[in-house]
Amino acid sequence: LKESIACNNQHDHLKLTFFTDAPLFTGHAVRFVHPTDGIQRDYSPIDAYIKCSKLHLVFIIKVYPSGQMSQWINRLMVGASIAIKEPPVEDVKSYAPHGCWKQLLMIAAGTGVNPMIKIIKYHIDHADDPDLKDCCLVLVWFITTPEASFIDADEICAWVAQLKGKLKVRINFSRSDEAGIKKSKFGQNILSVPGKDVKAALKWAGTKLGSFDLSNLGSTRVIICGPPAFKAEMAATVQTKFLLAQRTLVL
Repeated sequence: LKESIACNNQHDHLKLTFFTDAPLFTGHAVRFVHPTDGIQRDYSPIDAYIKCSKLHLVFIIKVYPSGQMSQWINRLMVGASIAIKEPPVEDVKSYAPHGCWKQLLMIAAGTGVNPMIKIIKYHIDHADDPDLKDCCLVLVWFITTPEASFIDADEICAWVAQLKGKLKVRINFSRSDEAGIKKSKFGQNILSVPGKDVKAALKWAGTKLGSFDLSNLGSTRVIICGPPAFKAEMAATVQTKFLLAQRTLVL
C-alpha cells in the first residue's frame, strides 16, 4: 500500500505499508537497503499489525528532492520488494528486570515516539484503572520542524487534557527557530523549543518527575526510542547523569 499523505513547501510525505516475515515490531528501526548502489537508511515503523499471518509494518517517509533512497522508494510500485535488516545496536543494552514504576520518562526522536504514543493511549483508555491512578508520564520528543510532525498539535493537546495533569510534553524542534515554531500550532498550547539542547530537556523532565534523586529512583523508569545514534547518546546521558542505569529501557 502506498499513499501520499502530506505536502508542504519543501517535501512530500509517503505512507507505505509493507508485510514481512521478519521479527520486527513498532519502535524498532528498520534498515532499508537499496538494491543497486547499496545505500542504507534507517526508518522506524509508526504502526504494526498482523494480517493473513503476515506482519505488516507502516512507515511515513519524507521524500527529499535529492534523496537517493527516498526518491527510489517514491518510484516503487505497489507489490515491489525492499531488502531490510535490523540496524546494529550492540553498544546499547537495556537492563532487566524493570519492575513496577509510577513515573515514566519517555525520550524519543522522530517516529521513535510511536511506542510512547501507545503507552499514552493505553493510559487514556484505562483512566479508571486504580493501578494507574498515581502514574506520571513525561514525554520529551525531538523532531526537526513543526512541518515534519506526523502528529497534529491538537491531538497532543487532547492527550494532555484527557490525562488531567498526568502527562507532560516537551517538543524540541532541532531545525526550527522560535519564530517558525510560533507560526505553527505547536507554538500555542504545547511546550515547544528550538534546537536540540539535551541537558535542558532532561533538566525540564526532572522538574516534572521530581524523581531524579536517590530517594525516588525505585519508582522511575525511562524509555528511549529513535535512530541508533540517538539512542546511544540518550542512553549514555540518562544512565550516567541521572543514576538510572538499571531503570532505562532502550527500544
